[in-house]
Amino acid sequence: MLPASATLQHRPASDEIIPTGVADLDAMFDHRGWFRGSSILVSGVAGSGKTTFGFIFVDAACARGERCMFFGLEEGTEENCRNARSVGVDLRGWVDKGLLRLEASRPCHYGLETHLMRIHRDLDSFQPEVVVIDPISAFRGPETDVHMALLRMVNLLKSRGITAMFTSLQNAGPAVSSADHDLSALMDTWIRLLDVTTDGQRSNELYIIKSRGMGHSKQVREYRITGHGVRLMAPPASQPHTAQQTGVS
Repeated sequence: MLPASATLQHRPASDEIIPTGVADLDAMFDHRGWFRGSSILVSGVAGSGKTTFGFIFVDAACARGERCMFFGLEEGTEENCRNARSVGVDLRGWVDKGLLRLEASRPCHYGLETHLMRIHRDLDSFQPEVVVIDPISAFRGPETDVHMALLRMVNLLKSRGITAMFTSLQNAGPAVSSADHDLSALMDTWIRLLDVTTDGQRSNELYIIKSRGMGHSKQVREYRITGHGVRLMAPPASQPHTAQQTGVS
């Protein structure tokens, strides 16, 4: 059995801010990044670039000399390395330097408890400062069991002060499902990626739903994925920057 996670009262809470890897996204947070040791959810429809944001976050952390782990639950290690190169990220280079460890496994091959134990083992052996799990929506099982497993996973990472990004596949459409709301309750920051069609032209947009402990922009920003990463487009002049101070929900 996986050891019990640290209690809420004894979890570390850092005031240090680390960048997202996307400078334009950093600027949408009042502290220009998110808190070290926080949990970040990046959710969106298929093809919206969720994994790409994970690649870029890991790339930026490794460039700072931090040890990172990337758990791929849909794509294999070599596929992730190839796909990351298309956006200008050399994951294999960081692996060779000993700063990045790539793990890949199919959720259907193991039960939830086994996945938790594997993650716990890998954290013990590599001692990362940053973790990406892509995507947690790949876990299957009774909703209550999946939610409890994710809660234990988040608490495990938080108890070690690890900054963790979780990606999640959402159904198409503007509405946020009840399952997404349940998942978001475990997260400190939630970024939603949208696929928008206007006049026969598709584009991608993002906005920040919440970020505990800091103000953030309420703008909806178009973004483009290029061979050099992610670039956010300038907002329309009619859409001023506004920020809100979030609570602890």
